[in-house]
Amino acid sequence: MFVVKKLPALAFIFASIFATGPAYCWTGKVVGISDGDTITVLTQDKQEMRIRIYGVDCPEKGQDFGSKAKQFTSDKVFGKTVEIDPISIDRYGRTIGIVDVNGLNLSRMLIESGMAWVYEDYCRMLECDDWRAAQHRAKSQKIGIWSMASPTPPWDFRHADSVKHNDEVERSTARSRSTAIHNSSSPSFGSSAPSTSSGRTWVDPYIRKDGTEVKGHWRSEK
Repeated sequence: MFVVKKLPALAFIFASIFATGPAYCWTGKVVGISDGDTITVLTQDKQEMRIRIYGVDCPEKGQDFGSKAKQFTSDKVFGKTVEIDPISIDRYGRTIGIVDVNGLNLSRMLIESGMAWVYEDYCRMLECDDWRAAQHRAKSQKIGIWSMASPTPPWDFRHADSVKHNDEVERSTARSRSTAIHNSSSPSFGSSAPSTSSGRTWVDPYIRKDGTEVKGHWRSEK
């Protein structure tokens, strides 16, 4: 689900630039590394900007090579001055941009070192063809993520994690609903009624495997 959030004031400024004319490159010092493909850059006017590196998708935290990709990016740019060529702003308020350090492109370095996938759904610029070729070479040489037999792309990992989270929420909701049904329909709710009466036994409410609810009821004993 996409959630509309308020963007920082500076992000709105960049959004206006993108909407009214071509974006411009700017430089800043890298002061933070969130993961392999997200960094924080301090601008010349002392504003911290979160930058989502364009065209690549690094392994997530918890995935193989997730920590190594973060360390790789840190080794390349942390504490250094980088040039940002802004492309757009994502739904989290981050600037998506091409990042260069000492004349070298960070996206390409991540890909050719086997620390990132080309983000096919979003990599549309001319540079992407060159990055795909670099990815092919890294894959053929079994570098980084390609040293694994079947590396899981981060977008698939995120999807699986989202499905798992939704399943856990549904199970939690079902348990809460079952408890509420039990509390409201049990013969002992608000009274001291016994669970057996005149040859009958009280059956607590429960939820079948197919998800249907069975209310609390008396069962006759034969």
